[in-house]
Amino acid sequence: MVNSIFILNKDKRIVDVLSNNGDSPQSPFFDDLYKQHLDTGAETFEFSTFSTERINKHCEVGSYVAFKYENKIKMFQIVETEDEHSEGMIIKSCYCEIAGLELINNVVRAMEMPAVNAEQ
Repeated sequence: MVNSIFILNKDKRIVDVLSNNGDSPQSPFFDDLYKQHLDTGAETFEFSTFSTERINKHCEVGSYVAFKYENKIKMFQIVETEDEHSEGMIIKSCYCEIAGLELINNVVRAMEMPAVNAEQ
């Protein structure tokens, strides 16, 4: 169960907090869904919140979100957002992928490391 979502900018600095436990009552979140795909090792996270000027500024494609899950910090990158008009409100939905997925499809070339000792 996720109680708070930390929004990080592209430099990975915390710029906002979404919370359902009173830490940030003006910024609740809902419809959160964390999935671990065991067959591929991928992890995804989806959530929705009320669209405000502040939220729109921070919850954009390329930003990061982090939360605590089973005593570990999980960090995801927002890869897709969608605004939906519903009952006079605008709901912002974010789809995120685990931050480690940015390494997939990158080639890592073999390299030799010079021998080093403890002093170096």
